[in-house]
Formats: sequence, structure tokens, C-alpha cells
Amino acid sequence: MNPTQVTAVSLLLLLLSTGIQSYRIQKREEPPTYLSQVQNVLSSSFEQASTKAKELFDKVRIPAVEEKVKDAYEKTSSYVTPYLNIFYDQAYHWLYE
Repeated sequence: MNPTQVTAVSLLLLLLSTGIQSYRIQKREEPPTYLSQVQNVLSSSFEQASTKAKELFDKVRIPAVEEKVKDAYEKTSSYVTPYLNIFYDQAYHWLYE
């Protein structure tokens, strides 16, 4: 066998063996600690609060206001975009030339 082939096969076997070991380590389940329990409670509370806020936001949404905001954003971005492109071009030439 070619030395590069031997090296490649050795590295592949090493990679596979470490992957199997790390999978075994991850598979072991440890009893939950106090910190992980607090973290789970906080994350579930945050999830519940965010879903409730999203539901309330969906209830209060006004399509007319949403359309006005969308139009204002499109107009503003169409006015600002050329100036940002000019600024970007000037900064690029200033830094790289």
C-alpha cells in the first residue's frame, strides 16, 4: 500500500472511533441537576410567554397600519439605498486603493 493511503485509512479509522466514543458519552443520561431544572423551567416559561405575546399581537394587528408601514419602509429604502451604495463605494476605494 501507498503511504498516503495508509495515512488516509488510519485517519479515517481514528475519526470513526472518536465519533463512536463521543456518541456513547452523549447517549449516557445523567440525572438532571438543580441548574438544568431551573433552566428548563425558565425556557418553558419564556416559550409560553412568547407564544402568548404572538397570539396577542396577531389579534391586535391592523392591516391598514401594516400597509402604511410597509409603504413607508419601501419609500425610505428606495431613497436611502443610492446614498448607501455611494458611501459603500467611497469606503471601499478609500480602504482598498
